[in-house]
Amino acid sequence: LSTTLALIGLSVIAMAWANYVNLSITRTKRRFKEIATRRVSGAKVIDMTIQFMVEAAMVNMMAITLALTLIQVIRTPLSTLFGIHVATLSSLSTTSTVTLISIVIVGILATGMYPAIISFGIDPQSLFRKGSFSSGRRLLPNIPTTGHFIAAITFILLSSTVFWQINYVLSIDPGFTREGVISINAPVMKPDNYRQIVGTLKKELASLPDVVNASASSQSIDEGRNLAFKKIGADNSMAADALEVDENFATLFELKLIAGRNFLRDDEPTAIIVSREAARKLAFRSVDEAVGSKVLVAPNAGSTFADEC
Repeated sequence: LSTTLALIGLSVIAMAWANYVNLSITRTKRRFKEIATRRVSGAKVIDMTIQFMVEAAMVNMMAITLALTLIQVIRTPLSTLFGIHVATLSSLSTTSTVTLISIVIVGILATGMYPAIISFGIDPQSLFRKGSFSSGRRLLPNIPTTGHFIAAITFILLSSTVFWQINYVLSIDPGFTREGVISINAPVMKPDNYRQIVGTLKKELASLPDVVNASASSQSIDEGRNLAFKKIGADNSMAADALEVDENFATLFELKLIAGRNFLRDDEPTAIIVSREAARKLAFRSVDEAVGSKVLVAPNAGSTFADEC
């Protein structure tokens, strides 16, 4: 997604460059007599190039200065009103700074050298008569227009792709809910009475008037410890992420059970709940067959199976 957004940004810049180059060409056509007079007076290619480059540098520098100023002006309102974070200029990385400077330099070169090349592609007599480009010289003026059209199509396609991706992510059902759930990360170094502390914390949280439920797990719901599982009597095993959870976990995240029941407080510590996909990979013919069955568990795919659940 970040790559797609970066490409969209580059497409917008390319479209802006094409627009400015087209405007520069149009403005150059209105200055044909001025250019012709300078050329007849002895102006060389380098002189005309310097003139257009200075003009392009001034326009590009004013544009980038105004853009950076607007970004800093709207940074605080965006953060306060919409929660959108905009990085400050001082926090930009070296790569971002070099990229920004490169964009400015390329913009100056693209919008400065191009009109100079166009103006020197016509003889002074035609410039005095304000003549149009000959048929053999129409390719170069059409390059910005064609590039603009390509950039516009690219921008539309990339924007549509981003929209579909975001819409898919927002509409897909992950199988659990995080709405209203607050996660508290456990410390890395845990004391010996850690489980007792967690149990006390859960009771205190559950007693609060605004708390509906409290649960504890070994990892976040979208993480897990990789374990190996194997059906008793089967030759092949499967690897899957597993969480150590309590009896409130499934209720807290509104996990829907296809078959069987949720954990109970007095369940054996070896009791497990498997997903539909895990039951299929464990070679159970149905989810109902998996209920009450026993599987072997190992720390990872390369370990020896010793525990029975």
